[in-house]
Amino acid sequence: MKYYAVQCKDEPVKLVQVISTDIDTILKQVGIKDAEVVEISPEDIPEDRYFRNALELKDSKLDFNIKKAEELHLKAIRHKRNEALEALDKEQLRLQSLDTDIEELKKKKQVLRDIPQTLDLSKAKTIEDLKKTWPKELR
Repeated sequence: MKYYAVQCKDEPVKLVQVISTDIDTILKQVGIKDAEVVEISPEDIPEDRYFRNALELKDSKLDFNIKKAEELHLKAIRHKRNEALEALDKEQLRLQSLDTDIEELKKKKQVLRDIPQTLDLSKAKTIEDLKKTWPKELR
């Protein structure tokens, strides 16, 4: 069994496991042309899939594109933030129906809304640094 990293222009790396057929036959079958193909070892494939779409081939080795990883990270943060805002919206409606003060709830919602603007990802130089930037409000 062999493993390959396949990089088409302007696309994330695709990791391919080949059992019995050669990689060129498989690429033809799925219609991939003009791709850089490099055989890699299973140990080179990151176990953590969180930043998988930020992988690129650099000098025939898998490496993370930190800018792409930042985009993926921010997208995940926004998704989680939106889920939290939705839950707070429901709580706000419930509290309003009970004529309860919702000022604290409004403050929490504003903190969540401000996360993308206040989050500084520029100091993250590695994937591990980037993981550490997850906002405490979303933990």
